Amino acid sequence: MQKEHNPPAAIILAAGTSSRIGNGRHKLLLPLGERPVLAHTIAATVASQTRPIIVVLGHQATLVRSAIAPFIDGTEVITVENPHYLQGMSTSIHAGIHALQSRAHPPTGALIILGDQPLLSSHILDTLILAKNTTSKPIIVPLYDGKRGNPVLFDRSLFPELLQVSGDEGGRSAIERHRQDVIGVELGDAMATYDVDTWEEYQVVVAEWSRKLEFEGMNTPKHTPNKQQAIFWLEYSQRLSTAIRYVEALGAVERAITLDETSAEAWYVKGTCLAMLARYDEAQTDFEHALQLDPLYVPAWDAKAWVLGILGKKEQALAAVHRALELDPDYFEAQRRKVRISLG
Repeated sequence: MQKEHNPPAAIILAAGTSSRIGNGRHKLLLPLGERPVLAHTIAATVASQTRPIIVVLGHQATLVRSAIAPFIDGTEVITVENPHYLQGMSTSIHAGIHALQSRAHPPTGALIILGDQPLLSSHILDTLILAKNTTSKPIIVPLYDGKRGNPVLFDRSLFPELLQVSGDEGGRSAIERHRQDVIGVELGDAMATYDVDTWEEYQVVVAEWSRKLEFEGMNTPKHTPNKQQAIFWLEYSQRLSTAIRYVEALGAVERAITLDETSAEAWYVKGTCLAMLARYDEAQTDFEHALQLDPLYVPAWDAKAWVLGILGKKEQALAAVHRALELDPDYFEAQRRKVRISLG
């Protein structure tokens, strides 16, 4: 039986009363740049692989729904209302899970996301999803400098347990009961976990946001956000390939190509994964695609020769390896391949 690699859902918890922020403020509607806090969390989630996205509202639901409407129009975001939000966070988790279970095709799991973490990134969410796909563990938790944080990804097999929690507890008891089934993923900087429970914490988030904007203004980005994410997925794929985990590596590089179809290296890496999985015709197509993007990309010429040799197309293989050596006479892999093809 093959593993399910459908994306998990996201449940964004946005029902709380904001009692600690003071002065009647709603923390999720506080401004951060040109958007309210909650809209930033939603935007990061929309940019990730997770689908569907459920936002659970409660306190001042009509006001919150109106405030985020301009930022979710045309997206796959669904809002549901939790009438029992005063009974604690657990009731919002229940509302989100019930909304997912009512769908024709329930997801494979759910990321439980706090609505007041506007510095969260799609990279974090996608990394947790990839960890679940590659390990099949039912609970994936992020680690920030070694400390457990949010969001947490739960497999759908744990939904019944999550529906039993009560009060302000999130998924802590489920995590404790299944310690042996928890995988922690180190994500480094804890900035993404900053929340806005208090006015002082909001000021910290605003300062960090301002610092980030100032840094971006002083440094013209070398890559678009999509290309930055594509580079991450490409590098991750290469690490998986080194570990001889070709199926997972293929999934990662396909994600990179979805984000940036113009990378010859990504198409070459994809072709290599396919070839290692004995899918030679598909691999040859991807090597050709890499060479269309960059006709001078030597590794793709060498890889094309490799696959053509396996397919018994000796003359074409020799032509490809000769082209690789014309471009780089010192390319060692091509030198060895030419000898092997000639003797084959």
